Amino acid sequence: MSDKYGSIFMVRFGMYPTLVVSSWELSKECFTTNDRCLANRPPSAAGKYLTSALFCFSSYGPYWREIRKICTLQLLSRRRLELLKHVPYSEIDNCIKRLHGRWMKTPNQMKQSCAAAASIKVDMSQLFGELTMNGVLRMVIGKTLLLKDDNDENYPNDYHNKDIAEGQKLHKTITEFTKLAGVSVASDVLPFLGRLDIDGNKKHMKRIAKEMNLVADKWLEEHKQERRSQTLSSTAPQSNHDDNDFMDVLLSVLREERDELFGSYSQRTVIKATCLVRCPGQRL
Repeated sequence: MSDKYGSIFMVRFGMYPTLVVSSWELSKECFTTNDRCLANRPPSAAGKYLTSALFCFSSYGPYWREIRKICTLQLLSRRRLELLKHVPYSEIDNCIKRLHGRWMKTPNQMKQSCAAAASIKVDMSQLFGELTMNGVLRMVIGKTLLLKDDNDENYPNDYHNKDIAEGQKLHKTITEFTKLAGVSVASDVLPFLGRLDIDGNKKHMKRIAKEMNLVADKWLEEHKQERRSQTLSSTAPQSNHDDNDFMDVLLSVLREERDELFGSYSQRTVIKATCLVRCPGQRL
């Protein structure tokens, strides 16, 4: 179509006109000079049913600008990544130890033979997916998931089966949440089909949103309880937030008196939604 109509042309997806750009010069123009004109997003089922306060689905405005600024400065800035660089290093170290422990579980007779015979099979997609998720979760909420394969017995003795089962369930929920965030349903392009759930994705979104909301509520209550404990023990949280995870930082930055920046959203809703945006569920 670019060969026929040029490097910029308009098509229509259902009710919405869509601009197609296939040249880097025009793309640069769209994301610099005219970025505000193209910053709005049409309503989508994911933005409505998953979590309404997700700023990645919000249109350009005060709320979008404020949350984007907070995420950029408090989580993605160069200084912040430098302060938290020990987190990915630690997770990579744990991953290598786990691989070594798995190899140590192989029969002794295999280790005494050639290297090829002593090798073991590893699902690298699963391995890197769990490594990425745990690294980001530690930066966002200060904890990791306890995950275990059916044939994997290489965790420390203090890993309880209940914790591992909860970790596997949460891993699945986060993965489905992230996957559904990129799903387009019929009503996204034809709004008059909004009452219909042709492919069942809306029902799935509502179920996953409910599960993730319960998880985020639990995370938030744990952080608030820890802050109350620190206050009672006269150990005030650090004012510069250097060693705090992202949810702790949001609790400090998003004060109740700033609710006018959030529109109809409460502070609690904004904190949970913003953390969910930063929790990955991808499988590489």
